[in-house]
Amino acid sequence: MTANLTKQEIQDQLEENGGNISAVARHFNVSRQTIYNHIKKERMITYNKLLTIRESKRQEIVEEAVTQLEKAVKSGNRWAIEHILSTKGNSYLTHFKNYSEKIV
Repeated sequence: MTANLTKQEIQDQLEENGGNISAVARHFNVSRQTIYNHIKKERMITYNKLLTIRESKRQEIVEEAVTQLEKAVKSGNRWAIEHILSTKGNSYLTHFKNYSEKIV
């Protein structure tokens, strides 16, 4: 594609790529600066909106990773169980121990 891009095309790609300007530029086979120039010229998105899009996309990815990790634990995958115990298990066990001590 040429640098003759529409506002809608760029906005669609920004949403699809989670605000990743490099990915959008690669999609259209143009430089990142070309995308920035279009954004600035068309006043299509603010920097804060771009950050919001990026954060939203990252959150989606994290949620999907957690879902897959939970499935792996429930399926009995040893690596997943070990990961959960090594990262979350200690805080849970400490909290449970402290709670139990208060009761006794």
